[in-house]
Amino acid sequence: MLCQLGARQATVAVLDFVNPFSAGLALPPPVGDSVWYHWGRTLGPEYHPPAEEMFADVDLILDPRWPIEIWTANGMRDFFAHYYRPPLQ
Repeated sequence: MLCQLGARQATVAVLDFVNPFSAGLALPPPVGDSVWYHWGRTLGPEYHPPAEEMFADVDLILDPRWPIEIWTANGMRDFFAHYYRPPLQ
């Protein structure tokens, strides 16, 4: 997926502690993206932005196999999976 972005300059969101793609691939950050997410500090069950707001400017949502911070990644998966994954049949 990332190799297909090319010169299109897509915005990428990552369900993890940080989003390395804006700096590492010189991609523009999504509007409203945070420099870091930390479950229990900047996000949590009672305080998280709606998925429609958080991913409004995102072309690609990445769910890492090996996240930097597992608690943050799991929390983001739990709260945002409905937005980026089809329901199970």
